[in-house]
Amino acid sequence: MIERAATRLTILAPLRHRTYRLLFLGQVISNVGDWLTLLALITLVIYRWEMGASAWGGILTALTLPAALLGPVAGVWVDRWDQQKVMIACDLARAAIVLGLVWAPNLAVVLLLVAGISTCSTFFGPAQQATIRGTVPEEDLLAANALSELSDNGARLVGPALGGVLVIVVGAQGAFVVDALTFLASALVLSRLRIERHAIDMPDAATRWFTQELRAGFQHIVRHRLLLVAVSSAVVAAVLIRATDTLGAIVLKELGVNEGLQGFSATALGVGYVVGALVAGQWGQRFAALRIMGVGRLFVGGIFVLLGAAVVANLSSVGVIVFAAFVGRALLGFGFAISTVAYGVILQQATPPEMMGRVIATTRALIAGLPLAAPLLATFLADSWSLGGAYAAFGVALIMVGGTVILIPRPAVMSDTLSQ
Repeated sequence: MIERAATRLTILAPLRHRTYRLLFLGQVISNVGDWLTLLALITLVIYRWEMGASAWGGILTALTLPAALLGPVAGVWVDRWDQQKVMIACDLARAAIVLGLVWAPNLAVVLLLVAGISTCSTFFGPAQQATIRGTVPEEDLLAANALSELSDNGARLVGPALGGVLVIVVGAQGAFVVDALTFLASALVLSRLRIERHAIDMPDAATRWFTQELRAGFQHIVRHRLLLVAVSSAVVAAVLIRATDTLGAIVLKELGVNEGLQGFSATALGVGYVVGALVAGQWGQRFAALRIMGVGRLFVGGIFVLLGAAVVANLSSVGVIVFAAFVGRALLGFGFAISTVAYGVILQQATPPEMMGRVIATTRALIAGLPLAAPLLATFLADSWSLGGAYAAFGVALIMVGGTVILIPRPAVMSDTLSQ
């Protein structure tokens, strides 16, 4: 049945492969659980303990900092270890840590546990991406990444609603227990994978320094022209997007989007993500992945410019509110999704299987680490210039990034070109 559907729908083609089906199922279960934990943390910290923005900011930092600090190191070991065992061990560890949140007595303990969850995810992510690379043929990689993106953002639509129901019915602690069970279920599914382990062409640690292995990931990125362009543009885009995230809620407020509509706006963003992943997976193979990345940046940058200009012009009407809260957010999600899918394909196709862990973890560390200063930059520009002007300026910069990627001559990356 799946094979018949896959022949009609390109995006379902990876599901013909049993190993990928199990990997995808585990990801769906885990992603829904992640949203349960996020909602439960909000309930616990903000509502039950009545803490403010600084406490929640600490939690967000605990979620992102491990990837920035440990990403490249994690990648070295992921390449050397059995990636299936890495994923299972990370799921089991996350189940135990999430369960610990049930008895967390204060914010300090919560921060430590959240950082522990994020640390496990820092190892899990590269192992998962490397496994995708080895479970489907090259022609199905784009669809496989689209399905993974669909899982991530489909959970954005289902998870909050399910989390809200659980918090009401069983409380925050009950939601943590359910999330721990989702990690256990994911580990059980992953244990059924049958993966052919690639030979790792790396000298033993006794004859080669760990730092040399670490440097090899950076060297591969720098030496591979297509990969260097993709990673560089992704890092710059991450800085710009993090800056706009800092100002986004305030921009929506200035345009008349009230706090009640903010939640629906987040849902619209999720819908855009899902549609973008579906479109990229179904029809993306007709275009070069690097061009898809560039188009996604143009979409996102253009929306930022329009919203920033509306704030500068002090526009306020029903049409502006509808666009800012719903249409614009959906288009942002669409642009984010197609860029992310295409970027994942480039990483996988431009990297040999034995280096996937190092390359993916290194790029994730760059994308997580360099944007840490973006909120300060956004705040400085908004205060010294204007809110709308700063927001639009970041959009213009993102358009320039997308345009540069699109206009790079094909001969410049000819030897590294993906499907044209």
